[in-house]
Amino acid sequence: MEIMSNLMHKAMKIRIQGASSIDFAFVASGRSGAHVLFTKRLWEIFAGLLLCLEAGCATNVDMGVEAVTSGNGIIISQNSEMLNEIMKTFA
Repeated sequence: MEIMSNLMHKAMKIRIQGASSIDFAFVASGRSGAHVLFTKRLWEIFAGLLLCLEAGCATNVDMGVEAVTSGNGIIISQNSEMLNEIMKTFA
């Protein structure tokens, strides 16, 4: 909650669609600026992560299973500058 509170002060709007697949697709298409996801469920991650990586999005993890399932959170953003700003909130 603290991280989301910090992000709310920097972001124009925070939206949670309810399905991570939609959030990944919105970032990949440019409709959303970023997606932050905390899960260890591979089926919620890999298809959307691949979609975003193919679209040229930036992420804070590599494609290794251990990195993705660490529970530290996955951040996908439209570009590396936005990703760096989001990462500052986590520090």
